[in-house]
Amino acid sequence: MAEDKPQSFWNPFHKFETEKQALDAAKSGVVVAAIIAIGYVIFMALKVFANEDPYGGGDTQSFVVVDLVAITLAVFLGWRVQSKQALWASILLLLWVIAETVGKAALATNPDSGVHLSGTAFFVNIIGIIAAIASVRGCMRIGSLRKQARVAAASAKSVEASSAEMLFWQSIQSSSDPAEFEAYEQKFPNGVYVALARTRSAKLRGAP
Repeated sequence: MAEDKPQSFWNPFHKFETEKQALDAAKSGVVVAAIIAIGYVIFMALKVFANEDPYGGGDTQSFVVVDLVAITLAVFLGWRVQSKQALWASILLLLWVIAETVGKAALATNPDSGVHLSGTAFFVNIIGIIAAIASVRGCMRIGSLRKQARVAAASAKSVEASSAEMLFWQSIQSSSDPAEFEAYEQKFPNGVYVALARTRSAKLRGAP
């Protein structure tokens, strides 16, 4: 039996041997949401309190509104991943952090942008991408495991119902009481022996 160790997002392609490992990986999407949200909080604080503009110009008030919306959305996506392991939310976080990284790289390499980003900013985004990949894979695995559990439960329920029907029929098949065959018809209207039960019931009641 595989040891149920916590799953680290540092290896996003690690094989999930247990549901717990997949769940831990899925929840690393919260790390991604935090990275995104904190980044926007820092940018907003620079605009409002330090009177700096990390984006190199533009309407500060509009940028603050956009930052607030982005922070709210990142927190919401992180909550969906944490509470429901929602695959769509983890995919959006992955695409978001990739877009953020590409955008930062474009600004940093454009001499006309006037934007200067440290290597730490890119390092944090790389961590975000790694965590996001692990989260997507974890959510996919959790979804697959839950689907398998539903199929297994439905199969077990079907087997249980078939067994109950068989036991019921075996208990009445030699009976001379038509009411027992009628009870079978009522309990199992789509049962395997419903036609035979109807014939037996009619015969015992002396139907022509």
